[in-house]
Amino acid sequence: DVVHANTLLRVLKSFADHDWPWYSRLARAVGDHPTMDLSGIDMPVTYLAGTWDAVTSAERMRSASAQTPRSQYVELPASHFVPLQFPDRVVAELNSLIDRCEL
Repeated sequence: DVVHANTLLRVLKSFADHDWPWYSRLARAVGDHPTMDLSGIDMPVTYLAGTWDAVTSAERMRSASAQTPRSQYVELPASHFVPLQFPDRVVAELNSLIDRCEL
């Protein structure tokens, strides 16, 4: 289910025009660096993951959250375009993060 299908289609069409050799190098490089130590992050963090995200896997996001002491992990039935697919949920999670930050 897509809330803003027309917007998503425009984004996907634009995305399809990428310089794919460059983008492929960038995407592969994401996995080439060692895992970062996130245990020193001392503030609330929310990780939003798309179950079917082909760029940033939900498993990696879940793993990052497990290493971040004050984090919350949210997985949505989405692709890499979580904000376009679930805009209201993203706003709700941002509001929840603000509350957890006690701002």
